[in-house]
Amino acid sequence: MRFQTRRMSVKAVLALGLVLGWLAWAQPAARAEPEGQRWAVLVGVNQYAELGNLNYCVADVRALYERLIDAGFPKENVFLLVDGAADAADLPMRRNIQREIAAVLKVAEKNDLVLISFSGHGMHIDGKSYFCPTDASVDTPETTMIPLDMIYRELEASAASQKVLLVDCRNDPRPAGRRTPEADYKKSLEKLGEQLRHPPEGTVVLSSSAPGQISWEDPDLGHGVFLYYVLEGLRGKAVDEEGQVSLLDLFRYANRQTRSFVIRNRRGYVQTPEFRGAITGDIVLARLPVRVEPIKPPPPLAVAPYSSQQARGHQEAWSKHLGRPREITNSIGMKLVLIPPGEFMMGSPDSEEGRDSDEGPQHRVRITRPFYFGMYQVTQGQYERVMGTNPSAFSRDGRNSDRVSGQDTSRFPVENVSWNDAVEFCRKLSALPAERSAGREYRLPTEAEWEYACRAGTTTRFHFGNDLTSDQARFNQSWSSGHPVSVGSYSANGFGLYDMHGNVWEWCADWFASDYYANSPVDDPKGPASGSRRVSRGGCWGYYAWSCRSAYRLRDSPDFRNFLLGFRLALVPVDESSK
Repeated sequence: MRFQTRRMSVKAVLALGLVLGWLAWAQPAARAEPEGQRWAVLVGVNQYAELGNLNYCVADVRALYERLIDAGFPKENVFLLVDGAADAADLPMRRNIQREIAAVLKVAEKNDLVLISFSGHGMHIDGKSYFCPTDASVDTPETTMIPLDMIYRELEASAASQKVLLVDCRNDPRPAGRRTPEADYKKSLEKLGEQLRHPPEGTVVLSSSAPGQISWEDPDLGHGVFLYYVLEGLRGKAVDEEGQVSLLDLFRYANRQTRSFVIRNRRGYVQTPEFRGAITGDIVLARLPVRVEPIKPPPPLAVAPYSSQQARGHQEAWSKHLGRPREITNSIGMKLVLIPPGEFMMGSPDSEEGRDSDEGPQHRVRITRPFYFGMYQVTQGQYERVMGTNPSAFSRDGRNSDRVSGQDTSRFPVENVSWNDAVEFCRKLSALPAERSAGREYRLPTEAEWEYACRAGTTTRFHFGNDLTSDQARFNQSWSSGHPVSVGSYSANGFGLYDMHGNVWEWCADWFASDYYANSPVDDPKGPASGSRRVSRGGCWGYYAWSCRSAYRLRDSPDFRNFLLGFRLALVPVDESSK
């Protein structure tokens, strides 16, 4: 009986398999969902008929237009409405904006992505929130503005499965002479922000700020702050390892950068972008080409001794390897040159004329990473532009102004600055928007970096040789009648650095220790961990030649100032990973 039952079960299984096989053959194979089309409506309004004007909303959406097309949005599917459009149908008027949004949301199909971006003013009046087109009037918002709830209804009705609303509503829109009380305006901002927090199902809102906050625009960025970092993210700052920029990664990047920028540059204000709505998975906004390049071995280290011509060759080789220029000019006009990594003998030999005991024992040091170094000492003009003051004794208003009367001292090296002053200058310069955007972080050089850059492959007392003449540097001038001179007044060394000998002493980052270099590491020494005095290098206009030697070390307390002390800047080392 058991045997019979077993045979019947086998037959049943075989029959079932035949039936299932036939069904699989008869039915068409399931197909993957095709990727939908991409649509966008971009609105930017600077000029208003009745409201306060803005500066960079048009620049925002014009740049976004270019980025989206580069990212794969078909040009014919992206609609741009901005001030100054050649076609009247593309001006950011109420009727034009409503027409384009309604048309795109109606034509979009399942699996499509629709992005609507608005840069301009927004208001909350009589219980309703509005976007403000160029013809907006506060007296008749229902007929001249675009209700947020209407946009939400159209988004909800659209068949598109991926819908994104990008909103950057800016400053106080109230026209001059018609200012409502500040409390009323803040309440309007809060209500608008609160309504943005409740998008319809299937829609995600990226808002430039939280309720009640101002969304800033910035002249140094040339954009609204939030949109600037959205654009940076789409250019690659928010790209993943597969070359994709997703909505979530883009928001994380723009959110983080916006918060940091505003708290640094708009003291007393915060701007915290918001992400509202729910998505399943993520939305890919851009696909950037992933460049896979063969890893090239770095150029050889610049091992001293070498000639000025060879020094330039090392710079060019590393410039090409890093994909960075040999020379850069920053936002306040400072020039810096690329210093290649290399090896040299730091300190002075026992036989060197004028040698001090703290210059030895002479030993080999390796600078392992390239860095940028100031072509000139920091000038009075540059210091005043960043710090707002000019402490120099040899300036128009300095205590030794009589010695430089009639001269333009803006190109003189700044002096009468302490080590603490120099560090604060580095911090403030690094915080300027243009410098931060470029990823530049300034600092003082280490002693090792300074001497390596000064020598530029030479092994002599000075980079000119074993003697120093008045035609080569500013030194040994009378304290009663002398003064520094404009930077760059003498010839440069092999790396293209001026005034490494004389003019003014240059602060270095290191604490001073007389015996430190007897036990310092070979690679990138940074001086002792603590101390009471900081090192300066290079000599000055009021000292003799022996103190201007490449190896000579001076030291003073970090708060010490006098008319012989200045500084020169370095940029944090640049290596292959930071290209």
